[in-house]
Amino acid sequence: MTCRLLGLRASDPLSGFFMIRRSAFNEVALNLQQDGFKILADMLSASGGRWKVLELSYAFHPRSGGLSKMDSAIVLEFLGLLISRITGGMVPVRFAIFSMVGLTGVVVQLAIVRLSMALAGSGSPLPKASVS
Repeated sequence: MTCRLLGLRASDPLSGFFMIRRSAFNEVALNLQQDGFKILADMLSASGGRWKVLELSYAFHPRSGGLSKMDSAIVLEFLGLLISRITGGMVPVRFAIFSMVGLTGVVVQLAIVRLSMALAGSGSPLPKASVS
């Protein structure tokens, strides 16, 4: 999904294990988002498709200890990065996250109003108009 949304040509743009030439990093360093979760996806997006990507497969051993860092905050940061990149940086990552959190509050509020109205026996928020 990330590749399709950002137009990337890589099989795993979310990998945290990659190498890059210093000169290539310097090309995109000023265009990277200051906030966000996955730097490789951000760099590939900032490169505008100019980079040639060589991928070598690797396999991790099963986790033997510790916990994953993945949580809802990380998911929100990543979605914010996607929104920022899709809009060409016009929507900053922090504003995208703020908007998503605010939108969930609106959805919850509307659902509670709808449920309250249903429980009160009113199926419509507006009174029915009478036609003379």
